[in-house]
Amino acid sequence: MSGRVAVIGAGLAGVACARAFADAGWRVAIHDREGRIGGRLAQVRREGAVFDHGGQFIRPRDPVLKALLEAGVAAGVAARWPAADRDGVAAYVGCPTMAAPLEALLHGIEVRTGCRITGLVRDGEAWWVEDADGARRGPFDRVALAVPPAEASQLLGTIEAPPEALIAATGAVELAPCWALLLAFDPPLDLDGFDARSIDEGPLAWIARNTTKRGREGRDSWTVHASPDWSSAHLELPPEAVVEQLLLEFQAATGVTATPCHVEAHRWCQALVTQALGVPAVHDPVTGLGLCGDWCLGGNMEAAFLSGRALAGLPGNGG
Repeated sequence: MSGRVAVIGAGLAGVACARAFADAGWRVAIHDREGRIGGRLAQVRREGAVFDHGGQFIRPRDPVLKALLEAGVAAGVAARWPAADRDGVAAYVGCPTMAAPLEALLHGIEVRTGCRITGLVRDGEAWWVEDADGARRGPFDRVALAVPPAEASQLLGTIEAPPEALIAATGAVELAPCWALLLAFDPPLDLDGFDARSIDEGPLAWIARNTTKRGREGRDSWTVHASPDWSSAHLELPPEAVVEQLLLEFQAATGVTATPCHVEAHRWCQALVTQALGVPAVHDPVTGLGLCGDWCLGGNMEAAFLSGRALAGLPGNGG
């Protein structure tokens, strides 16, 4: 089966979904509101420092995902990050950005970044997607929503009589926010044991030294993620207050007394899946609408990849 499919969202789930559809013979157009692909596989550069402030690594158990990452290593767009290996499972990062391995997956696929889709329009048997400027793009036979559940619910709400199963799915999951603290030091810290450290209690959940990842040359840079509970309780705190509190927690956890040469806080409002849907993806064969994302399966990078591929392979989608 072939036709045209619109994928909304160019994070890992959306890219995996688009690639699987394209490999099955569909003509695919992927849309994302940001000016880049990758979603939470995000990176910023500040004053000579490079920060991965969203997804930190991919630790694949799925053989298809692992093979893709190994191919990325061979191509120079991925690398191993032994600091984050756990339980015999290897960790990988993109090079020079976390999203770099996704670029190859989009070969031959129409990509529209900086395109915020605000509505879905049904015209006979075809779908059109409407962007924030009022322009309609299409027609499409299928639409895959590879976005957080709140955004998916909003888009479903723009059509008449949206499929009940899809609406129910968007309301059956729970996500938590995450405050990220970005720190740079010059000279570099003399600190061992925190290159990729999970914290099990207290306000902090994760500490990582970005400069231990290949392709992150520059000033000694660190990403600190607050715990879901702390982030939820301080969601509306001003960034400068978040910096003050989380810097103290970082110093307490590491014993560091040096003053950072750069510090800022970034808020992810829908960062962590605390209650997953429990199925790989959701698809309505009558309308051709579908949902995928890490929130369907469990909240890590591999869950996003598996969900995107699953949606493209569901009956009625040609898989």
